[in-house]
Amino acid sequence: MALTDSKLTEEEIIKKVLNGNTRAYGELYERYLDEIFRYVYYRAARNRQEAEDLAQTVFVKAWEVIMKNKTKEYHFRGLLYQIARNMAIDRWRTQKETVPLDDIPDDGMEDDSPDPEEHSIQRERTEKLAARIHELEPRMQDVIICRFINELSHAETAKMLGLTEGHVRVLQHRALKKIR
Repeated sequence: MALTDSKLTEEEIIKKVLNGNTRAYGELYERYLDEIFRYVYYRAARNRQEAEDLAQTVFVKAWEVIMKNKTKEYHFRGLLYQIARNMAIDRWRTQKETVPLDDIPDDGMEDDSPDPEEHSIQRERTEKLAARIHELEPRMQDVIICRFINELSHAETAKMLGLTEGHVRVLQHRALKKIR
């Protein structure tokens, strides 16, 4: 029985996983893969392949945390962001080199635009935006990626990053000012 497109909550799915239904983890993977892929792409990866590998690693580490601490309740999406953020920080500490901006994804998918000129213009805009995001301090990068690339609300962003909504709003305002 496939869980894809189910209306189960994260907590219900995690309970199924902890009760031995390992296939249920696939539902969480499907729900959050694109979001986590975009996050690690803009925060830590050098290219699309590396972002895919990092996103996979985030889900493997989340699985390990859940299976190790079976009695603890999780906010799964927050756990994913925490792991992804820690991976980005580790990469930043170990590799302080420039990140090439080739192959920037749009919503984790390829551009289906039939007009090559339009595609080229959009790609150039995306590259400029990514370059500006990389110039921000890490917390501001997190806020901009969550708010505008992954389209999370202020409340969701605050929850994912362990901040208050007010702090998210301040960081967003400062980041947008710097980007402009």
